[in-house]
Amino acid sequence: GPAASSPLACPSEWGCLHLDPAVHAEVALTVLEAYQKYLPQKPYSGLISESIKQVSYLASLVRYGETPETSFNQWAWGLVLRLKLHANDHDMQQGWLFVPASQTVPELAESPTLHPLLKAVRAGLPIGCYLALAMTTVGHSIEKFCAEGVPLLGVLVQSRHLRTVVHVLDKVLPLFYRCQFYLLKNEQFLSYLHQFLQLDSGVPQGMTQQVTRTVAQHLTGTSYGENIKLLNSMIQSHVFKSSHPNGVGPGAVLEFWVQALTSQPAWHKERATLCLMDHLCQAAFQFNQEDCVQKLLYQQHKNALGYHSDKGLLSSLVSWIVAGNITPSFIEGNANSTQVWFAWTVLNMESIFEEDSQLRRVVEKELVINSLTPEQALKKAQGQLKLHIVPSLQRLSIYRWAQQALATPEDHP
Repeated sequence: GPAASSPLACPSEWGCLHLDPAVHAEVALTVLEAYQKYLPQKPYSGLISESIKQVSYLASLVRYGETPETSFNQWAWGLVLRLKLHANDHDMQQGWLFVPASQTVPELAESPTLHPLLKAVRAGLPIGCYLALAMTTVGHSIEKFCAEGVPLLGVLVQSRHLRTVVHVLDKVLPLFYRCQFYLLKNEQFLSYLHQFLQLDSGVPQGMTQQVTRTVAQHLTGTSYGENIKLLNSMIQSHVFKSSHPNGVGPGAVLEFWVQALTSQPAWHKERATLCLMDHLCQAAFQFNQEDCVQKLLYQQHKNALGYHSDKGLLSSLVSWIVAGNITPSFIEGNANSTQVWFAWTVLNMESIFEEDSQLRRVVEKELVINSLTPEQALKKAQGQLKLHIVPSLQRLSIYRWAQQALATPEDHP
């Protein structure tokens, strides 16, 4: 039981970094074996299904507090997450292992030693899915991760092992920063990332899942928002490590995350996404990479204004604006007092758009030379520059910078 093995649970007693990686792998497989014997297909193996029977069973677990099973479950996960099982766990001194030495990494389906792990993966056991991603080529090869690893990541997201998801991304993403399109074009990966953000923000996902929310919290021992903070720390550490000599450079990491986070249609309305975007914008500022973030947002801004749309979509957008609606912006309302780095980046990008389209120059000229009202000047500029759509008057950067300045807390850097 857990008590008998407790010396293993403390890395300081057995020197995690000084042991042969083979020992880590052996311990992982032993824990898996114990896990399968001790928790034979019970719901707290992680997967919280929609069946009422399991929900009431899980609810009774919460009601009566810790049971030997739940404490074993937490102990087993706590231990496997501390083991150094992935190539990127060993190479941190030299930066990252971008192209892993695959000959030393076992194939899940071909190694007899890993047969119990293969069975656990086929049964959809979350702890098995994690170990396959950490120990085998499924988490060490771009092709294998896209084909076989992403569905395993999905099992971890859907069974609410969100902290484990961050551990997996921490190990696997360094492979992809140099060839981002493999994941950015992978709808399944983006959808699991979005689910992760929604689950950790506590967005209800259906009646039964609302019932199981406290249960999941009890079993995995975390509260909402914690894993987004953990993901943010992981992203920031990747940005920092990428700036080391021979690193891929902070721009690549920022570009990947900006594109991944903004891949959902209404991303700028989601609190978790905005929180992560704010920290990305801050990191971009610290590493002199504002351009790379602004360039991606600029493209999205033009798309939102209908610049690359077909005629039908463009005309419906025009009539929507003519009907008195305000033009779209990634800052909801007049200003943003909580995500100030993000707001600063967006306003900067919108200002660049006004300059590139000559809009600001013509509006200012009309205001000064012809003494027009702001509305008249904007209308005249639109006609003169033959622009289908221009930002609404209250969206012009001169107004928005003033509103943002008023909304920014005094102690913000």
